[in-house]
Amino acid sequence: MRQIGKYLAFYNAQRPHLVHTGRTPDQVYFSSLPVVSTPPATPDASNSALYRR
Repeated sequence: MRQIGKYLAFYNAQRPHLVHTGRTPDQVYFSSLPVVSTPPATPDASNSALYRR
């Protein structure tokens, strides 16, 4: 079973595919995900004591 996992890792992350114009399946998949930005952290009531002087 360990050999199958090694092959799948190779197949998806290292082996270029012609159908993907020479990119790996991982490159195709991860490049299609949307970019998520996180807003800056703001103090809330539970930790506001950390910001008081």
